[in-house]
Amino acid sequence: MKTNLAGVITSNFESIEEAFPDVKHDREPLLSNYLVQVRRAKNTTKGGIVLPEDVRKSEASNTTIAKVVGLGPLCFKNPHTLEPWPEGPSFKVGDFLQIPRYGGSRFSVPWKDEEVDFVLFDHLQQLARITGDPRKITTYL
Repeated sequence: MKTNLAGVITSNFESIEEAFPDVKHDREPLLSNYLVQVRRAKNTTKGGIVLPEDVRKSEASNTTIAKVVGLGPLCFKNPHTLEPWPEGPSFKVGDFLQIPRYGGSRFSVPWKDEEVDFVLFDHLQQLARITGDPRKITTYL
């Protein structure tokens, strides 16, 4: 992870699995909600310097890059008729999204010696689907 003077954080993960580890959670989205796993914060810089906990927590709470890990049964359906949206779903499980920085219902799950963050959103709270490599998207503080 690199930080420049403008408050931009760039994460240098070796793999998607490192950025989004397979972490078990105990939530299943209901109704039209969806669940995402937030890209985890790096523990060390590329040069091997261990980052302080407050820096990791700041990055974790400010990142807007996430992986869809669950969809509620009414996601992308008309709430009155329960018919699927005519244009189809905006994303599916496994897709990577840019999520709102604020809002949603956040929770953390212990994993190894850190915590991995998850957020539940309503299906109308979506910004963009990431079509490139989600490891290389920058986060602005």
